This record gives sequence, C-alpha cells and structure tokens, in this order.
Amino acid sequence: MGIDTAAIETCATGSDGLTMLREDETNANQNGATASPTLFINGVIYSGARTPEAYKQAICNTFDAAPPECGTILAASQQTASAGGCG
Repeated sequence: MGIDTAAIETCATGSDGLTMLREDETNANQNGATASPTLFINGVIYSGARTPEAYKQAICNTFDAAPPECGTILAASQQTASAGGCG
C-alpha cells in the first residue's frame, strides 16, 4: 500500500509519538471520552448501538427538519460489526 512502516515505527516509539499520545489523552480527558471510538453528536456523547443505521438515526434525530437522506434505511449488509484488532 506504499505505507512507510519504518517511519511510523520511529514516530510511535520516539518522542513525537509520546507527545501525540499525551495530547490525545488530554483531549480525551477534557471531552469525557472513555472508550474508543467515542462519538459526539452536537456535543453529546452517543451511547447507542454501533451500527450504521443507529448512527444515522441518532444524527437525523438532531435535526429540526431532517434531510431526505434520513429516510433511507441502510441495508442489513451495511450493518456489519467492525473487525480487527492489535497484533
């Protein structure tokens, strides 16, 4: 994919990586983020289901007059759980 993994490793294990990690921790603490990912909708932490349809509904529910796209029901095939992890 053309990713310079050596540069990423150098950053992650060096002072730049530690600085970014501390900044991220400060930002998370200031915003009350306690999990990853933490989603804010209009400044409020979202705590519903983690599916595309649930995210869409939560966002659409914040509109006084929801846009037409809010009427689209996302297909079941789009509602897959995320996969992966750290190795």
